[in-house]
Amino acid sequence: MSHHTTVVNVQNTNIYINSVNAARKKAGLQPLPPGTTVSKATQQLEKMLVNLVNKDWGTQYPDVESAGSDFGFMYPTSELEPGQAPRCVVQQLALDFRNWQLPGTGGTARQIAQTITEELSAQGGVLGTQHGATSINSNEQIDWLVGYASVNISDDTNGYVYVFQAGLEI
Repeated sequence: MSHHTTVVNVQNTNIYINSVNAARKKAGLQPLPPGTTVSKATQQLEKMLVNLVNKDWGTQYPDVESAGSDFGFMYPTSELEPGQAPRCVVQQLALDFRNWQLPGTGGTARQIAQTITEELSAQGGVLGTQHGATSINSNEQIDWLVGYASVNISDDTNGYVYVFQAGLEI
């Protein structure tokens, strides 16, 4: 979905430096210093993304209480296509929504999963957020917000992290 340049650091760990550093820069983080472990770099970006989604939720939906938030990873990037709804992402979202007691969540889960892959493609893997709403009936809707970024999933696999929140607007 995006072009990655692989750089081998002193520990023989493959870091997909271009896409990861682009996401880090947009998140306000410094480029990866030599010797950074994959887990540390991923945790830093995930934490920044959680903070960004929390902040954007308060801005986008100031009068809607978030029912919950969660995160996940999609990989390998070579198997993801723009606009597709990866089954594992849809299942995770739908399960979270049921646990948060949000109504009519199957379509919303697919919509969010499709948005993630489409936006990752459009943004070249750079960190971003997207929001939306799914009508349940004439009086209710599910408001949602998702953040995403390119990360290293392991020493030799590039993927994406996503963070999402949802709430019921009445």
